[in-house]
Amino acid sequence: MGILDSWNTKDDVSAESGQLHFIITKVVCALGLSALLAAIVYGVASTRGQAVPLILIAVVISIFLALLLQGPRLDYFFLKRRLQKSSFYGADTRIGVSDSGVFISTPKSQTVLQWSAFTKATRVRGGFLVFSAPAVFSWWPDEALTTGTVDEVAKLVRANVGLYEPADA
Repeated sequence: MGILDSWNTKDDVSAESGQLHFIITKVVCALGLSALLAAIVYGVASTRGQAVPLILIAVVISIFLALLLQGPRLDYFFLKRRLQKSSFYGADTRIGVSDSGVFISTPKSQTVLQWSAFTKATRVRGGFLVFSAPAVFSWWPDEALTTGTVDEVAKLVRANVGLYEPADA
C-alpha cells in the first residue's frame, strides 16, 4: 500500500472550533489593549507636563497591540521561510506501509522504518497523524492513497503502533 505525503487543504471541524476560541480570545485582548490605550490618551490629553511617562506606556501598548494583530502572519512568514530552506521542499514523498514497516522515498532519499519508530498514531478526519516523537509527526492524507484502502492502512497502523487513537476517541 502506498500513500503520497502531501498537505491536506480541507478544513477540520475541530480545528475550526478551536480557531473560533482563539479568535474570540484575540478580540477580547485587542479590545482590552485598545481601551487601555484610549484611557492613556485621555490621560495625556487631560494632564499638562506629566505626559511623557504616559506617552511611553502608550507606545509600548501600541507595539503589543500591533504584535497581537500581526502575530499569525509573522509566524507564517518565518515558518514558510524555514520550510523553504529544506532540501525536500516541494518534493513528492512516497510512503508505503506494510506488516514489516514503513518505506519512505523522495527523489533524494529512501528510508525504511520499523513500526517501533512510531510512538503514537491518531486517526483524524481526512487522514492519519503518525508521531515519532511528541512534536514530530507525519501527515498521511486519505486522499493521497494510491493503492489499498484506508481501512487497510488503519488496520496496519492499529496493529503496529503502540498508542493508536481512533477518530471518535
